Amino acid sequence: MMSLGGLGSLGFTAPFVLLGLLSLPALWFLVRALPPQPRSEQFPPMVLLGDLINSEPPPARTPLWLLILRFLLGALLFLALSGPVLNPIEETPGDGPVLLVVDNGWEAASRWDDRIALLDRLLNTMARENRPVVLLPTAPPPNGWRSGEDAAKPQPQAASDMRRSLMGFAPVPWSPDLQQTTEIVTQLDHDFARIFWISDGLAHPRSDDLWSALNAMGTVTLYADGAADYPVALLPLVQTGLDYSLTVVRPPRQAPARFVVQALGSDGRRLGEADAVFGEWAQTAQARIDLPRDLRNQVARIDIANGKSAGTVALLDARSGRPLVALSAGEASSAIQPLKSPLFYLRRALEPYAELTDGAPATLLDQSPSAIILADVGRMAEPAQRRLGAWVEEGGLLIRFAGPRMAAGGDDLIPVRLRSGDRAVGGALSWEEPQPLGPFNPDGPFAGLTPPETVRVSRQLLAVPDINLADRTWARLLDGTPLVTANRRGNGWIVLFHTSANADWSSLALSGLFVDMLKRLLPLAQHRAGADQQHNGPEFLANRTVMDGFGRLGPANTDIAPISRSAFDRTSASAAHPPGYYGLAANPLALSLMSANGPITAEYQFLESSRPAMDIATGSRTDRALAPLLFALMVALVALDMIASLWMRGLFNRPLTALRRAVTPAVILISGGALFLAALPGTGHAQSTERLETGFALEATAATRIAYIRTGNAQIDTRSHAALYGLKRIMELRTAVKMGDPVGLDPAHDPLVLFPLIYWPVPPDIQSPSPDAIRALSRFLRSGGIVLMDTGVNDSASDSLGLENPVSRQALQRLLGQLDLPPLAPVDGEHVLARSFYLLDEFPGRITGRTLWVTDDSVGEEARVSPILIGGHDWASAWAIDEFDHFLEPRLPGGVRQRELSFRFGVNLVMYALTGTYKADQLHLPALIERLGE
Repeated sequence: MMSLGGLGSLGFTAPFVLLGLLSLPALWFLVRALPPQPRSEQFPPMVLLGDLINSEPPPARTPLWLLILRFLLGALLFLALSGPVLNPIEETPGDGPVLLVVDNGWEAASRWDDRIALLDRLLNTMARENRPVVLLPTAPPPNGWRSGEDAAKPQPQAASDMRRSLMGFAPVPWSPDLQQTTEIVTQLDHDFARIFWISDGLAHPRSDDLWSALNAMGTVTLYADGAADYPVALLPLVQTGLDYSLTVVRPPRQAPARFVVQALGSDGRRLGEADAVFGEWAQTAQARIDLPRDLRNQVARIDIANGKSAGTVALLDARSGRPLVALSAGEASSAIQPLKSPLFYLRRALEPYAELTDGAPATLLDQSPSAIILADVGRMAEPAQRRLGAWVEEGGLLIRFAGPRMAAGGDDLIPVRLRSGDRAVGGALSWEEPQPLGPFNPDGPFAGLTPPETVRVSRQLLAVPDINLADRTWARLLDGTPLVTANRRGNGWIVLFHTSANADWSSLALSGLFVDMLKRLLPLAQHRAGADQQHNGPEFLANRTVMDGFGRLGPANTDIAPISRSAFDRTSASAAHPPGYYGLAANPLALSLMSANGPITAEYQFLESSRPAMDIATGSRTDRALAPLLFALMVALVALDMIASLWMRGLFNRPLTALRRAVTPAVILISGGALFLAALPGTGHAQSTERLETGFALEATAATRIAYIRTGNAQIDTRSHAALYGLKRIMELRTAVKMGDPVGLDPAHDPLVLFPLIYWPVPPDIQSPSPDAIRALSRFLRSGGIVLMDTGVNDSASDSLGLENPVSRQALQRLLGQLDLPPLAPVDGEHVLARSFYLLDEFPGRITGRTLWVTDDSVGEEARVSPILIGGHDWASAWAIDEFDHFLEPRLPGGVRQRELSFRFGVNLVMYALTGTYKADQLHLPALIERLGE
């Protein structure tokens, strides 16, 4: 292998053929000894004599230039037969197999295409060498590696077979296990000729051990991502007040960066967003998403825009909502000093996680709370007690705290029977010391919490022992007496803390445990069905939807083991339990990769720079065979040699004969040029641009499709396709319309009449369509089709001022001048387009505040369908999403509302194209009925 400067390296698949170059000296003497054929002359004496006077004698030897030409032909023949390859992978020595170690955790998902390209290139090289390959992913498969001596050891396979299965090779939504991978590597008993490690570029635990184990087996080539291709992730969410407090983490990088974090609803709507900005060398960036309570309870997931990995997605369920909690300390609560009031401590503990309100016990239900907390409320009035009991049985959560008034007498809204009076521990008249907390019930909501040693309880209410007391006790003191008891009442819960909510009876309210215990109880109120399955539902929660390594949700996997109900909050996403939704189908619980127990931490580091690593993007460059190019060049040189031979024989002195005899080398030259162009890498097209009319028509009409005009600008055409794909997804989510994928059209060749709606981006530098395209567009508009012309593409004019780009306006005028259209009029709120599905009074895209124009005959009572709509709003940028349902334009000037309105306009536009003026007829239905009566 040798380097060709900026062209890359050069290799040969059959290098032994190059020995033929040694025969070139013999070819040199042979060609030199054989002069060209003598030139023939006409017999007439005068012509012969005239020629003999001025003509030179025929050469006795081959001219030097022709000798060099034929010598070059021989050299090209041997070079082409030797199979030269540009940018080949270095030839592997020996006869052993090749080991491919691939990091396939979620950290590699965002750059997975480069990894597949590199793997394909390596396997293609191994297939040429007929060498077996062992593929070892570093992340465990679903349900982990199988046990057994040889179960986890991969076996060699043919490189060609493995290459065909690359399409099914995808990242998994958990991190690599390099410890287990190292153990598998040490058990491999093959003599590997070469080892490749395609790393994600991060320093995982045991990275050094795996590196050492691989080097002990042979020569290791390490591929890793460049410094700019780092993965990012979300750390566990923190709920503070009305905010989602978010932390985005990345490996240390000198360059600053900005990411958009978005909150999405279950239907894909963006409900809120925030920026996470990294400074130089910063590893973390903070973001806060502020949402009202109603919107907050609709959030189904939070992710990083364009993140494309499971680590950038946080799944939410009913437990992450923000419930309304009503507090009350009895009728005399306002007379208590603020710092001695039990509501003071409850407010401080619950404010970050719930909406709070307070009042008298009899008025709390009027506010429709999700939970009610009563602090030291004794006997309530009979009507209030009945209403509260009925509310609990319907699914409410009632939390009560003890106190002097409750000790003096209570009611029936308690989980266990209580003894009269209270128990004092550690007072002047008591021999006992204040009691610490004991371990929590492993089947209760407090399982996993650790009681602080500093918490002491000096007074409590005692429960009457009975057969159900143990099952209803969620927390105890160290002496075994109940601290927290609970009982199911209908569909709801009643929970009793046997001590006070302030510091009078215990120091519990002064500890962080008090906050954690209340947080564990809130899911019982936030979503009653979800809380029911978490605390009183099935013992094991089965998988409902599973997330892949790219962060996309898919159908349930029956091979995934269910999760114990009591251990769900302590379960972290792994190969045994992938991230996704578990539990009852109606209200499942979410398990995210970035949970508090998950593998994502802020300690991201790159692999040590001392390890020589090749860039994956550079290593994935495609091999290029040069033999076709050399053969094409040989054909061209052979044709040139034939023309030179004819010229030296004098045949070009007779025009007709020369023309006839030059046809053959000319044809050869043209064929050789065509073969040369076809052999050039990257110059061929995947398919012809001409389409078979019948096949295209069948495919286009198999489903309702909307199309776009191809402009020739790859960026604009890609954005247009993504925009119509996003509009298709919205139509499927919000309407009964089922649409096929969008189609790009060339109006000069493709049949436009097959599509009800065509989107036409009009950039400022657009070229005038051909006469055939203008005629096709005119026929399409006359036959009932609709074209949406968008002049806002590549327009950076100020949105706030609503300025039109004069260059775009001139381009539009050139197009409209060639189409036969009626006068145009602006669209207002009375137009059918403004009410075909949603009621709209504006039609924004990425740009807002501009005018949408339609034909004048589409306005008024006898409105017709407008064949053309014109605006400069850049709707494509607002609609465009990729295959992962991420917006290509992460932020719009007007935020979430502007994008929602743009999608609503898109829905109205499609419905307008499919139903015409149907909505306008419905508005005049009384007049129609009157006419029918006449």
